[in-house]
Amino acid sequence: MPRQKNAVPAYQHHKPSGQVYVRVTVNGSRRVIYLGKYDTPESRAEYRRITAELETSGPVAVVASAAGADRTVNEVLLAFLHWAATNYRTPDGKPTSEVDHFKLSARPARELYGHTPAKEFGPKALAAVRNRMVASGWCRSLVNRRVDRVKRIFKWAASQELVPAATYQALRTLEGLRRGRTEAPESEPVRPADPAHVQATLTHLDRHVRAMVELQRLTGMRPGEVCKLTMGEVDRSGELWLYRPERHKTAHHGRGRVIPLGPRARGVLTAFLIGGVPTARRVRRHQPD
Repeated sequence: MPRQKNAVPAYQHHKPSGQVYVRVTVNGSRRVIYLGKYDTPESRAEYRRITAELETSGPVAVVASAAGADRTVNEVLLAFLHWAATNYRTPDGKPTSEVDHFKLSARPARELYGHTPAKEFGPKALAAVRNRMVASGWCRSLVNRRVDRVKRIFKWAASQELVPAATYQALRTLEGLRRGRTEAPESEPVRPADPAHVQATLTHLDRHVRAMVELQRLTGMRPGEVCKLTMGEVDRSGELWLYRPERHKTAHHGRGRVIPLGPRARGVLTAFLIGGVPTARRVRRHQPD
């Protein structure tokens, strides 16, 4: 019977050397980790540690940790991204955009320092990575956010004992770029859409998309919130209706979110009520009626 993909690796005896080993699959490639002399308390304890770390950190981090102090920046980045792919998810299991942001942030570090020892990746190296970002034409605020993500990667690596804690602490000493003191351009402020343009567009939208636009104008709710809105999530017991989205941007912090719906917003939603009974139909993009 084939081994299940996420099965716990077996405690196996390598008879020629007398050692115990486990096999760990990383991105389709099988890696062997030796744990010491076979059938000893020490190797049994090491086996328990390996299987426990597989549960919490994933196979990439475990293999990188077993590789010793010479692990590279590439190994640290790969271990983090493997962890991030399972950690940064919505309650329904879908990956968030944060994983892509980390990939883009890590790319210049991988290109410049991927094959160097991770423990030697210090503030000067991070400054060189930042210069590569500036040379790519990224604005100052974006560069600062992506450098901060690189620091967060090494913070996680330090927590997993993939790099010394001193490596992360040293990276923290690199300050962000300041306005007027860098060649990185400033970003243009994000301004609201011209109300006249929005009004002219409404007549060309189907009833569902038009309702979504109108609700955002009246309530300031986020695009994802208006797309996922169902009448079953709207408390209509009082004069002021209250929309409590089940999933929202800060839900993973344990925070609730309440969006009040005034008379005009209620009027928009009333069109989607059938006989006063709330429907489960989502207010989202459909083909024109």
